[in-house]
Amino acid sequence: MNAHGIFKARKEQRGFTLIELLVVIAIIAILAAILFPVFAKAREKARQISCVSNLKQIGLGIMQYTQDNDENLPYARIDAAPVTPWQGAIYPYVKSAQLFKCPDNPGGGKNINNTPAPNGSFPAIPISYVAVGGDDVPNSTNFYGGKVAMGYYTPFNGNAMPAPTSLAQLVASATTILIGETRSASNTGVPRADPEFWDNTNDMRMQGHTGQTNFVFADGHAKSMKPTATLTSTVNMWNVANTLPGNNSLANMLAAEQANSADGF
Repeated sequence: MNAHGIFKARKEQRGFTLIELLVVIAIIAILAAILFPVFAKAREKARQISCVSNLKQIGLGIMQYTQDNDENLPYARIDAAPVTPWQGAIYPYVKSAQLFKCPDNPGGGKNINNTPAPNGSFPAIPISYVAVGGDDVPNSTNFYGGKVAMGYYTPFNGNAMPAPTSLAQLVASATTILIGETRSASNTGVPRADPEFWDNTNDMRMQGHTGQTNFVFADGHAKSMKPTATLTSTVNMWNVANTLPGNNSLANMLAAEQANSADGF
């Protein structure tokens, strides 16, 4: 091989130049910047679907409880002894404490108040899902615009326990919310542990999934919705008659939660 041939062979064996390496690295960085958010959103969507699956099974448990109790829905909470949250009432039908835990909501190691039951009838229940309750508490009806589907009972001043809500009382079961997601950390950093929503910025905190949260309705189905979509100019999904509140308190609370990026929205 002559000198020209040797030089040509060596030239053909040269590696990448610095510029070429920088171009490749830049392309990889651009692709990563595009794909990583997509992967993160896909993982979040998977957690949302897992949460909906939990709530569908909880909805089925509520429907089974209702059929076994003369078509009466469970109470959100009964504070008279033995204290029983709705999770404990339906536990014999679902038989899994894990169903009550949203994969997006770690719960801080806390459980719903009054769980586990002292007699062992239901275990400790994680904080993720709560009922729409509060009928016998002052201003509840005004806040929700009417009677809620799963009443709350605390024996104030010796009041008698109200009758449970029957399916026949519901104007439209498919648009009446029973259960929603809660975010298990309050503004003070202390996890809320009551089994129902209530009318303040701490108690109405919801868990967000890609701008939505999950709800169970009185016909047993579960659905992801924006909080603000549950109260429109014509339908209020927070009470048994779907009637609109007389003030803007609920609408303002839902709008504030929809804008709460700290809760995943």
